[in-house]
This record gives sequence, C-alpha cells and structure tokens, in this order.
Amino acid sequence: MKKILTLLAAVLAISTLVGCKNTKKDDSPEIEIIADFENWAPDFQTMKISYGFGRVDRNEEKKFVHGGNYSALVQPLGDKTSRFKPTFYFPLRSATFDFNKSNLKKYSSLFCSVYNDNNFEMPVTVGFLSEISTYYNNRRADGETFVLAPNAWTEIEYKIDLDFLSMFFNVEEAPALYFEFEKQEFYDVSFAPKLYFDDIYFTISKEERTYVETFTLKENEICDFEEDFQKHFLSAKNTFKGHLSFDITGETNGVTPTSGSKMLHIHSSGPNKTKWSYWSHFVFSQTYMKQTDMAKLSIEELEHQKWAFCYDIMVKGIEEEQIVPSFYTKVSSNERGIALPRVQQDVWQKHEIVFGAPYPNAAPSQPDVVIDDAYILMIGEFHFAMPEELNEYDIYIDNIHLEKREGI
Repeated sequence: MKKILTLLAAVLAISTLVGCKNTKKDDSPEIEIIADFENWAPDFQTMKISYGFGRVDRNEEKKFVHGGNYSALVQPLGDKTSRFKPTFYFPLRSATFDFNKSNLKKYSSLFCSVYNDNNFEMPVTVGFLSEISTYYNNRRADGETFVLAPNAWTEIEYKIDLDFLSMFFNVEEAPALYFEFEKQEFYDVSFAPKLYFDDIYFTISKEERTYVETFTLKENEICDFEEDFQKHFLSAKNTFKGHLSFDITGETNGVTPTSGSKMLHIHSSGPNKTKWSYWSHFVFSQTYMKQTDMAKLSIEELEHQKWAFCYDIMVKGIEEEQIVPSFYTKVSSNERGIALPRVQQDVWQKHEIVFGAPYPNAAPSQPDVVIDDAYILMIGEFHFAMPEELNEYDIYIDNIHLEKREGI
C-alpha cells in the first residue's frame, strides 16, 4: 500500500509544530515526540542503524528543517553483501533517558515530515519491530510503504492498527519504530540519496484503544492460505531481492487449490548466488506457528506418534525439485531438515511428517531427524528450503494441517 501526502494536502497536527514544536491549537491532538532532532540526546543518541546503512548527520540548513533549528540528514545505502535492507529505528523505551513510549494503546497515528532532496521518488517503509535481536538483525511486523515526492516535503501518517500489530508482538510493549529503505546501487555514501527527517511523533488517542489479541484458525489448520492476515507471517530468507517471490492466489496457470479457494504460489527466478548457503528458504514465522494447534499438542501424543504434519505440494517449470521441510526449535538454530520424496511437476502430492517418527536427514551423512517434543516445547519458525536451481520455476503449496494418527 503506497500513498503520497504532500505538504499542501497535509494541514494536520504537524503544522502546529513549525516554529514551536510543543504548542498546539485547542482542537489539535495531543502528541508524544519520538524525535525532533533539536538535541543530540536522546534523538540522535538513541537512533540505531543497520549494518552498512550509509550515514546519518545533523542538519541545520533551514530549507531542510521542518520545525525548530535542526533535522536529520539520512543517506541510505545498504551493504551489498547483506540480505537486510538499510534501516534505522528508535527504541521506544530507555532507562538511560527515562522514557517509555512502548504502549501503543495510547496512540492513534505516527507522523513524520521528510524532505526528499532528489530528482526521483524514494520509497520508505514505516513500521514497528517485534523483536530486537542485534542492531542489524531484527524481527519486524510488516510496515506501510510511502512514496516520497522528489524535491518536496512529504507528510507521512502511519495509522497504528492494533489488531494487526498484536499478531506480531505485545502492543503494550512495542520494542521500536523503524524506517526501511531500498538498497542503492552505490558503494560510496557520497552518491547516496539525501533525505531529511524531522518532527517524528505519535498522536495520543483521546481514549485508550482496545484490540483483538489473537487470530482464528480452523481446527488443526497450520495454514490454508484462505485468510488475508496469513500473508503477513510469511517471508523469504537467505535470498536476495527478486530471487523468491510469493503470493496467495486462487486458481492460476492451470493449478487449482486442493483446499478452499486459495493457495500459496512461490516463484523462483533462477540462481540466488548468495554467499551464505546453497539453499533459500520460505518461512512461516515463529509468532504465527505459536498460534496454531501445534502449540496444543501434548508430549505424550508426540512420543506415541499420534499426530502428522501434512501439506500438498507441486512444482511447474521444472521436472522435479527437492523441497525440504525444516523445523526450528529455536529462533535461529537447530534446524531439522527432512528429505521427503522429490516434488513432481504438474501433480499435487501429499507430504506428511509423523511427529516422533524417524525420517532421513536432508543433510548428507547426518543422523535421521525426529520432530519430537523439543519443537512443541519451544516452537520456532517452519521453513521450506529449496536449492539454487539455474532455471526459473514455480512451487504451489496448500492445505498445511495436522492429522490424527493411531499412533504406537
């Protein structure tokens, strides 16, 4: 979702900040400043940037200041060897500076003024981190992308959707606010685009807001791809932009879903050429997996092989392919990849993994894999891993679910 909001169209609360940032008209909303860049601390000092981001400087040239005396000159670049886009973020809680702005129930929208000092449009994605792992590797909820008009101020309003965000993290303890950019084609920051950020703030809701704490799935459903919210928990990893793309679709290219009216379509554009691995990954987030019925399975049932993890899968454009289901018991380690039969072209196949039963390991010469109670006790991400084939092809997946078995 993209929108352009120019300064002319945005006669909103930010206009009250020009010249005097904390004054407002009687009918203007109360605000909570995140950063106005008038002081080095806490604004610049708490601002974190991703690895290879580019550069951030304090600006005092009035043309690029929206209110007060200073703004932040941001020059996003991005490290070519990293799979992460250039991002900066503001933690919403600090013991050092004695502030806590992490309870999003208090706020209705996030506002920000940005001057795009370039002769071309620049996209920026605004959202919230769901977890701060390291300064360059963080988990996040999907944000909203805004297009910054060239050589002009753009007023961004990002409406805080508590129902959506609560699916990713506790909205009463939001870790941070982030701004993400596309990678640039340059290695030298002197060629990076110039953007000036100013007056970043929340508007305070007149009444504390409520939200729906959980989403609803069918009994024994892992993911049937029928609900729009499910796409927000799916992502590609270990891949550069464009190598893997995905969408949730109805019947397409002569392929009909096996359950309901929608299915997952993954497109591989050819060789990935990553430096980390010969495999790319399509990922179901840990947050999502914890909401499925897998979290309700008992250790006794798993030990006695009474449940199976099942899904339907097909490939097109390639004769056959090895698609490896991989379970993680932790956020970033202990991957357990299972070598199931190779997926055939133009034919739906049902794959199943009985919990507690041994399966051949996808890694050669490694012990058999048993998905046991360790996964249920600490549910992590679930991956489909695929090799870096030279040709372009498509993968279709549907009806990921649990099935009861007689057991042993």
